[in-house]
Amino acid sequence: MTQKIKIEEMTPVEFHTAIRRRPILYVPCGLIEWHGQHLPLGLDGLKMYGIILECARRTGGVVLPINWIG
Repeated sequence: MTQKIKIEEMTPVEFHTAIRRRPILYVPCGLIEWHGQHLPLGLDGLKMYGIILECARRTGGVVLPINWIG
Protein backbone atom coordinates (compact mmCIF):
# COMPACT_ATOMS: atom_id res chain seq x y z
CA MET A 1 0.00 0.00 0.00
CA THR A 2 1.33 3.43 -0.90
CA GLN A 3 1.43 6.20 1.67
CA LYS A 4 -1.08 9.01 1.30
CA ILE A 5 0.45 12.41 0.58
CA LYS A 6 -2.61 14.64 -0.03
CA ILE A 7 -3.86 16.14 3.24
CA GLU A 8 -7.49 16.10 2.08
CA GLU A 9 -7.35 12.29 1.77
CA MET A 10 -5.77 11.67 5.20
CA THR A 11 -7.29 10.87 8.55
CA PRO A 12 -5.85 12.78 11.54
CA VAL A 13 -3.80 9.72 12.54
CA GLU A 14 -2.37 9.37 9.00
CA PHE A 15 -1.51 13.09 8.99
CA HIS A 16 0.33 12.96 12.31
CA THR A 17 2.18 9.81 11.26
CA ALA A 18 3.27 11.39 7.96
CA ILE A 19 4.46 14.59 9.65
CA ARG A 20 6.40 12.66 12.29
CA ARG A 21 8.05 10.62 9.53
CA ARG A 22 8.95 13.65 7.38
CA PRO A 23 8.00 17.09 8.80
CA ILE A 24 7.40 18.85 5.46
CA LEU A 25 4.22 20.58 4.29
CA TYR A 26 4.14 21.47 0.60
CA VAL A 27 2.02 24.52 -0.33
CA PRO A 28 1.39 24.64 -4.08
CA CYS A 29 0.50 28.13 -5.35
CA GLY A 30 -0.58 29.28 -8.76
CA LEU A 31 -2.08 32.21 -10.58
CA ILE A 32 -5.44 32.31 -12.29
CA GLU A 33 -4.44 33.98 -15.55
CA TRP A 34 -4.85 33.89 -19.29
CA HIS A 35 -2.63 31.50 -21.23
CA GLY A 36 -4.60 31.38 -24.46
CA GLN A 37 -7.75 29.71 -25.74
CA HIS A 38 -6.27 26.22 -25.59
CA LEU A 39 -5.10 26.17 -21.95
CA PRO A 40 -6.94 26.31 -18.59
CA LEU A 41 -6.77 29.54 -16.58
CA GLY A 42 -5.24 27.64 -13.67
CA LEU A 43 -2.34 26.14 -15.64
CA ASP A 44 0.40 27.49 -13.33
CA GLY A 45 -1.17 26.01 -10.21
CA LEU A 46 -1.94 22.70 -11.91
CA LYS A 47 1.67 22.34 -13.08
CA MET A 48 3.01 23.25 -9.64
CA TYR A 49 0.65 20.79 -7.97
CA GLY A 50 1.87 17.97 -10.21
CA ILE A 51 5.52 18.80 -9.52
CA ILE A 52 4.94 18.99 -5.77
CA LEU A 53 3.04 15.68 -5.73
CA GLU A 54 6.03 14.00 -7.36
CA CYS A 55 8.43 15.61 -4.86
CA ALA A 56 6.32 14.34 -1.96
CA ARG A 57 6.15 10.84 -3.47
CA ARG A 58 9.95 10.76 -3.67
CA THR A 59 10.89 12.44 -0.40
CA GLY A 60 7.88 12.28 1.91
CA GLY A 61 5.81 15.02 3.48
CA VAL A 62 2.24 16.20 3.06
CA VAL A 63 0.79 18.19 0.14
CA LEU A 64 -1.81 20.86 0.82
CA PRO A 65 -4.46 21.82 -1.76
CA ILE A 66 -3.60 24.43 -4.39
CA ASN A 67 -3.55 28.01 -3.08
CA TRP A 68 -5.04 29.95 -5.98
CA ILE A 69 -3.88 33.53 -6.47
CA GLY A 70 -5.72 35.74 -8.86
